[in-house]
Amino acid sequence: MALYDFRCTVCGLEFDPAMLRADGIPPPRDPRSRRPSLIGRPSEPSRATAWERTLSARQIEIFESIAADLLGYLGYPLRLGSRARPTSRTERIRFALYEAYRTRLRNPPQHRRERLARARGG
Repeated sequence: MALYDFRCTVCGLEFDPAMLRADGIPPPRDPRSRRPSLIGRPSEPSRATAWERTLSARQIEIFESIAADLLGYLGYPLRLGSRARPTSRTERIRFALYEAYRTRLRNPPQHRRERLARARGG
């Protein structure tokens, strides 16, 4: 519990054991909501390393290049530490193009709604 208490203190939160049970926040009841299936369920120790199977080595490297100081401060081990390279210009351009495709071309109705809301001042 001391590690959790420390992490909460760093974030300016008061530790409560209910945080580990994940029963304090009920999941949304809207059947249309696209919520992850793990929301509102107790933590599963087997999920602690799921990111290792989900993220590519390069994604982990980029994350460490951004969050290394905080991760180290919170006691998390780093894979690359100071060797982690930030995103390159090419990667940033590729990501921007992918996001444009995803938001404007693949889901045009949503993009149109957002553009209309901005035009109306919303």
